[in-house]
Amino acid sequence: MAATAFSDLVNKSPVYAAYMEAMLPEKIQLVRSGAVSINPRSDVVGEFSRHGGKTFSIPFYKEISQSHAELLTANTNLTRRAMTTGADIGVVCARGLAMSGEDIAAIFAGTDPVREAARQMSNFWARQLDISLIKVLSGAIASETAYQLDKSAQEFSPDLLIDAADILGDEGDSLSIVIMHSKVAHKLQKANILTYPNATDVGANHLLREGRIGQRVVFVTDQAPVASSVYSTFLLRPGAMSLYYQKNLKLEANREPLLAGGTDDLVSTIHYVPHLNYIKWIGTASGTTPTDTELATSGNWDSVAGNTKDVGAVEIKSLATL
Repeated sequence: MAATAFSDLVNKSPVYAAYMEAMLPEKIQLVRSGAVSINPRSDVVGEFSRHGGKTFSIPFYKEISQSHAELLTANTNLTRRAMTTGADIGVVCARGLAMSGEDIAAIFAGTDPVREAARQMSNFWARQLDISLIKVLSGAIASETAYQLDKSAQEFSPDLLIDAADILGDEGDSLSIVIMHSKVAHKLQKANILTYPNATDVGANHLLREGRIGQRVVFVTDQAPVASSVYSTFLLRPGAMSLYYQKNLKLEANREPLLAGGTDDLVSTIHYVPHLNYIKWIGTASGTTPTDTELATSGNWDSVAGNTKDVGAVEIKSLATL
């Protein structure tokens, strides 16, 4: 079974890569939440993919300042004002996964080995993209403490969601997506603060992935940061983050007959840019591409927002207990 499946994979790896790539969006937690848009700027993605590079510049027009409104006065010309521009700068994350020998044989143990390989590897890459997106979110917000509500000595409560939304003032209601750790979510569920509308369909003890706190949709992931029993909960605006692909998911299969009497290799690679809009990368990676730790480092990010309300994300730091 393993040898036959592997031979099939060698011949059709581009097809399987496309199949895996098609499965990714529905598996990436932050994409499914609506907080992350994939390749939202088609006008710049093509050039980015063609010319490569370690960073990705995303130009944008800044909002017109309300202070520019002028009183109409007889015999007086209005002031001509130009549209001003800025640029986000994202950083390319290059990641790969190589499997060989018994690892591949284990993957191909199912009745439909190709589908099983695609399922496992698409799950792997979806988790990796979620990790990178949350690392960027954590590091970028830490670089701009105006977007943090630090209640590290306080238990989480729904009031904190209101206080955090207030950071964006009259734009606070746009923060309709909540990303939180399962420890916080479980406590809220026990207190009937976090509800799951369809829970009766699957049993009262089943924790669905998408719940509600008031009008906000809650997505639960243990990738949400936790340090010394202090948990990070994020409120996001739809489309607050972007995920760009410099090089789409690629799958290559190979067999080395001389290595250990025959070794099968399955390699997948992807180059992507996980990005919080209106925050730019200013860091220098220690290697050819930044580590997850470097993505989460506050000193590697800086704001390019015209005002606080441009950035559609805030962070709550709190205890999980109620």
